[in-house]
Amino acid sequence: MGIAHKSLRLTTQWADRKPTIDEIKKERAALDQCLHRQSDDRSLSDKWGICQETIGKGTSGVVKIAHKLDDSGEHLYAVKARAYILELRKKTNESSKDYIKRLTSEYLISSTVHHTNVIQTYDLLPLNDISPIFCQVMEFSGGGDLFDILVDSPDGLEAPEANCFFKQLMRGVDYLHDIGIAHRDLKPENLLLTVTGCLKISDFGSAVCFRGTTIDSDGEEKKDDCEKIHMVRGLVGSEPYIAPEEFTQENYDARAVDVWSCGIIYLALRKATHPWQLAKSGEDEAYDKYLKFRQLLDEERENARKESLDIQAKKIIYRMLDPQPKKRITAVDVLNSDWCEKIYCCQPNE
Repeated sequence: MGIAHKSLRLTTQWADRKPTIDEIKKERAALDQCLHRQSDDRSLSDKWGICQETIGKGTSGVVKIAHKLDDSGEHLYAVKARAYILELRKKTNESSKDYIKRLTSEYLISSTVHHTNVIQTYDLLPLNDISPIFCQVMEFSGGGDLFDILVDSPDGLEAPEANCFFKQLMRGVDYLHDIGIAHRDLKPENLLLTVTGCLKISDFGSAVCFRGTTIDSDGEEKKDDCEKIHMVRGLVGSEPYIAPEEFTQENYDARAVDVWSCGIIYLALRKATHPWQLAKSGEDEAYDKYLKFRQLLDEERENARKESLDIQAKKIIYRMLDPQPKKRITAVDVLNSDWCEKIYCCQPNE
């Protein structure tokens, strides 16, 4: 259960047929219309610079660095290039309307968030007029991701460093929840770092808006009661960070899913291992033992399992990993806890 390999997001199979040039142009026009923007004939290199070195590859695409020179000097941007064989490829029997809606969903969410601990997204555009590759242009962080830190720390991080990253993560998650967005795929690989240690949540491919808007029968957004929480559905995310209710409930609160993932991330930071691979009763022995522990309230056994965690941290993580989502602590409750408030963070709060 160690952190030896990256956790893969649950994926979908895509259609094999490549789009024609006319289809690509029509879909580009539809994308611009969906984003309520004028068509722009400038290429990726004209707008954002020349893509040079590749810095990452994953289930959602290839990440490269774009270098752009202007009068104020060189600027670096991370360009997430996605091919049709990955998540931007049209599914079998998927309509163009549904395809464009799915294509722009991540961008519409990620481009509206503005917080120190959330990656900034600048643009979504094709590589060129005839390419089937679409590019999402993001803020360049430059410090790798939290998974890289864990790979270099086989015994886990010391408490001060882990706590600093955790507090930044909870600040970002609390901000997202406050504006009605849940991430649903939080894991070390999606937590980028700057060279000064500032953590930034990235990859909004599974994110949802759970408050403020709904979709009518024509597929259009409409304003809703700002306080109403929309339950979500579907098994999304990456093992072993998926919350148990995703396996057992048709509808669930996406905020609680994020909090569960954050609890698992903290244990991974401190122990360099996952407490279990799958939070599904009857399919993972370690998780079944954890459920039995909660039922029996065996404090001695829990202390032995988490002997490197201080008592205040144990209490908060225990509440974050409550199998009953309605009883699970919220992100703001975590931040307001005595333990988290006392954590020294190397990065200022926004």
